[in-house]
Amino acid sequence: MSTTAQVTEQKSAPTVLPALNARVLGCFYGVWLGLFPVVDFLLRPPIDRTSLLFDQVRNAAPQLALALFTVALAGLAVPAVGAAVFGLDFRRAKYLALPAFMLCLCVPLSLIAPNDLQNIVYVILVYSQFLCAIVAVSTNVDRRPLLEGLFATLAIVHTLTLVAVLIDHDFVWGRLFGRNSSNYWGMVAQTVLLASIAMRGWVLRSGVIAIAMAILFFTQSRGSMVAAAAGLSVAFFIYAMNSRLRIWLWLSAALGLLVVGVLGADFITNDLLMLSDPGRGFGSGVSGRASAWRESWDLFTSHPWLGVGYRQHERFLTTEASAHNAYLAMAADMGVAGFLTYSLFVFGGLWLAIGRAMREPSRTALASVAFLSAFVVNGLVERAALDTGTAYSQLMVVIAAWAWRQDLPNIRRRAAWD
Repeated sequence: MSTTAQVTEQKSAPTVLPALNARVLGCFYGVWLGLFPVVDFLLRPPIDRTSLLFDQVRNAAPQLALALFTVALAGLAVPAVGAAVFGLDFRRAKYLALPAFMLCLCVPLSLIAPNDLQNIVYVILVYSQFLCAIVAVSTNVDRRPLLEGLFATLAIVHTLTLVAVLIDHDFVWGRLFGRNSSNYWGMVAQTVLLASIAMRGWVLRSGVIAIAMAILFFTQSRGSMVAAAAGLSVAFFIYAMNSRLRIWLWLSAALGLLVVGVLGADFITNDLLMLSDPGRGFGSGVSGRASAWRESWDLFTSHPWLGVGYRQHERFLTTEASAHNAYLAMAADMGVAGFLTYSLFVFGGLWLAIGRAMREPSRTALASVAFLSAFVVNGLVERAALDTGTAYSQLMVVIAAWAWRQDLPNIRRRAAWD
């Protein structure tokens, strides 16, 4: 290349953050996602035990709603930095484009009937969510170091928040609610537990795992416990299938299950999962969820095509704050079209992540599979789906989008610092 061409190329090269690499960019993602529970915790008052609990969880104060809206939109800055530094190739997002476009179409269509201009906020947030995802996966950056930085940083930031929640000690009926709900913090702890798979260093990993396990115990969030166990089991299965020590891993797993089944069955079923508890056991209608499921199903059958509107089903419920089922919630909110498109995005992402992990069982691949597996299981008992105000659902969109990514060679423009 001639000297003149080199000078011209260097002048046109990006000049922001010259030391940035894929792992640091992933750390930015982790910090951004970690802000959601921080803001939620700081701007919510302690639980008022004299009023209806689910009303407090469902209704966010205006300042909290504005703060979460700001944090969600701020996420666009991270892929923008990545695009400026590494460049873009939108061919990487060609598979992601279809489910992203369909979901971005279903959301505004579902909100035609409610005819409330305030709902334009939801459209803006969902569009920014998928714009962020498409730009992110189109960036000329390696997947593994970026996700490693994301998972490790998010686990650390979430852990620090969980420590603050423990210190705040906001308990209701013997469960840690942390100014929001026990299941909200259970999902945060679940994320920490699964993200730790991608972390380096056993000391730090052990610390974040210990905090996550403590939160799961104090919140008694059974859905997150079962979901985390499912995610870890899928990751272990994939790792064992590809390990040279496969037979010893399977024997160790079988022995562990035998010991737990013999020595800890009563503790797990009665003390941990509380299946015999009158208020939360088998005879309680799945802790009241059966009524919410019935109401949500009725909403879907009465509005089967476009639903009652994205995030609108909660306004029609009288027994619970939400449907407590992601799939019923999506069906009630956006009808058949929205439900099928959401299922394609999430389960398709999980399928692609499993295939990649089977071919290359790296820590980040296993963490991705574990999280998405836990997410789809948790959706059976919690409404967390295509939300825009929680790190749990935002992370699902990020991880599923990277699973949909088409891998291409990382061709970058020559930069002045190369």
